[in-house]
Amino acid sequence: MQTANGEDRRTSPVFSMEVLRASVENSYGRRVVINGVPEDELDKRKAADDRANGVKGALFVITFIAGIIAAVVFSQLEPLLCISSVGAIFLVIGVIAVAQSKRSLDNAPLLIVPTVGLLMTALPIVMLYGRDHPDGFQLTFDHVMNIILAGFVLVGVCMMVLPPLVHSGKMARCSQETDAKCIYRTFRIKKSSKANGRTSMHNIYAPVWQYEVGGVIYVTCENVYSGFDVPKIGEYKRIRFDPAAPENIYRPLGGTRVVTTVLGLMFTALGILTFVVLRHK
Repeated sequence: MQTANGEDRRTSPVFSMEVLRASVENSYGRRVVINGVPEDELDKRKAADDRANGVKGALFVITFIAGIIAAVVFSQLEPLLCISSVGAIFLVIGVIAVAQSKRSLDNAPLLIVPTVGLLMTALPIVMLYGRDHPDGFQLTFDHVMNIILAGFVLVGVCMMVLPPLVHSGKMARCSQETDAKCIYRTFRIKKSSKANGRTSMHNIYAPVWQYEVGGVIYVTCENVYSGFDVPKIGEYKRIRFDPAAPENIYRPLGGTRVVTTVLGLMFTALGILTFVVLRHK
């Protein structure tokens, strides 16, 4: 499926249901289920998804504008609440991102954003409460640092513990295997910093697989973008699926778990080492 300039439309940064449906191979007119939705119900489901995305988009815009206005106002009245206003933006964005990810536990790094937002929102409010109630609990600088470092450690531990647990659960649930054909890919551009200070960019992909179970053709997209074991269009790979719900698939990619574990270890070590250094000052 080539465009006029020779590019394959089946590899795109923007998902196109039209191109995906045209890519499905169904010579015998079998029933087709795309991402868990029967093909004849896709248009109805798309309308519902569009409405839901519109609500999420409106919530994001309202929160962002309200947060910026509040930050500007409080910067003149109470700087601590300015921090809380910005934190509220991070909190809402993070919660939406985690909720939108159907495999949020596979994307443990997403937890960083709402965690940072929660700390930025709550800590200044607690400090203000203590300032207005001198006889009650007082949140000192040391308390704030300890809470922030505990947040770093908590996020790090989650990044190390959750991926192996999710992997074990998916291996148990997706207990059967089949050969699947990659018929479509979406990609994102990922930036990474090198040791020399330069920034490199490379694509990470979410393949879409076509496979057949019980006389039904299933077309399912991997919701996790990865640069590991990226298939070519038309290439077959062995995938696992849930026999009770064949639209649920799993393709174990050890590289993604290793990266997440290393990042989690770094967050945990940073939090603990910083705490030890501050304690010995």
